[in-house]
Amino acid sequence: MFLDTIGGADTEAFEPTRPFSPSPQKPGADPEVCAGAARPVLSSAMQADLQQLAAAPSQISALAVFAASVRHAQPLAVHVQTSGKPFLLSIFPRDRFFQCEHELSELPADDLALLRLVRIEPVVPLLMGDMPSGKASSFRLGPLGLLLWRLALHGPTNELLPEIAEPAKYRLTPSLHLSGLPMHSGLPPVLQKMRNDPCTVPELAHGSTLGPTQVKRLLNALYLQSGLIVTRSLPKAWGKQ
Repeated sequence: MFLDTIGGADTEAFEPTRPFSPSPQKPGADPEVCAGAARPVLSSAMQADLQQLAAAPSQISALAVFAASVRHAQPLAVHVQTSGKPFLLSIFPRDRFFQCEHELSELPADDLALLRLVRIEPVVPLLMGDMPSGKASSFRLGPLGLLLWRLALHGPTNELLPEIAEPAKYRLTPSLHLSGLPMHSGLPPVLQKMRNDPCTVPELAHGSTLGPTQVKRLLNALYLQSGLIVTRSLPKAWGKQ
């Protein structure tokens, strides 16, 4: 249905979706064996964003699709692949959870770097009252914020997400809290610099242990935590830096 293309930023062969099940699925349920009510659909705004990504193959990535899902608060079933067989990952932005049979939040960075996008589908919103228990399902819930943070920092996407692309200056939102998220020693000095002043990517990389690519990864991670203020005024002044 969406993003039917070849050769994206983190995909070698992105497949179109199969026909959707005519019924909603409970967490962990197989969408092909459910039967019952109205099928899930993507909003027109979400569809427009995905079509825009499809028109720019270099921007196609799992991270970009997750960002669109978060931006539109649209739950998605995303089929992805690391070094093994494709598997289903469902994300629920409003509830800030993801659901998967694998412990994605604990995957090593090397495995996250291999994550490839295969296919996407709409999915019904998460119903907390219908959570599976015991052996009813091999699918588990995890915190979406942690998954997005680790995927942005260690996944296959090296460039800024389209919605925060340069030229721009970046600053942290005053209310941002990153407690509970993993930090290596190079991140706090850059974060502190962003608390004081809006900075470009070269300004953030200068004098830090992070290179431009690592700074871009950090900016993507902050954006997906709703922690980034992007300023696009005075472009001529930025060109002198």
